[in-house]
Amino acid sequence: MVKKLVFISMLFLFVSEFSRAQEKQPSPGMAFLKSAIVPGWGHLSLGAEHKTRGYVHLGAEIGLWLSYFGIYTRTQSLEQNMFAHVEMKSGTSIQGRDRTYQLAIGQFSDIKAYNDYQERNRNWAAFIDENTANNWQWQSEKDQADYIRLRNEIDGNNQKLPFLVSAMVANRILSGISAFIRARNTLPIQPELGIIPMGNNSMAVNLRIGF
Repeated sequence: MVKKLVFISMLFLFVSEFSRAQEKQPSPGMAFLKSAIVPGWGHLSLGAEHKTRGYVHLGAEIGLWLSYFGIYTRTQSLEQNMFAHVEMKSGTSIQGRDRTYQLAIGQFSDIKAYNDYQERNRNWAAFIDENTANNWQWQSEKDQADYIRLRNEIDGNNQKLPFLVSAMVANRILSGISAFIRARNTLPIQPELGIIPMGNNSMAVNLRIGF
């Protein structure tokens, strides 16, 4: 009886120590979540040997955000320059106007030329009323070409922004998966300990260790 109590006590201590050790081990799920929030965070929380990979993902995230805000800020500045340029050089305003109107003034020197083209092609629905709010007339071909250049640069920048957002999402996914795998690989081999009653007040201990 005493031997059984001693054995059970030692078994309890072993399980307790093993449980405490497990609590100190990194959680793969938590490592994934951290890196999904801030790329590289999960790696940095795993220890010094994983910091390089963490800084790679973190640096990529910072670079992507800087690129995004840089392009966004420049696009906003270009739009203001374009609005001022059109109003000064063509006599109309495109701020708040639909894209059809913005493209029309880039393709034709004035509203009469635009409407004449639509009439020749019998495209009556595309007519623009010749009133004060709609009339435009470029002072020179260069002014019109400068508007087209600004318009194209703005469109190009607007196409880059969704790509940068997609790259940020991809960086988080890759960082999270990498952190999850590394955290899982740092976990020790987990033995499975079980007690099997054998009858006649006896028991057997089953210890399995997976590799």
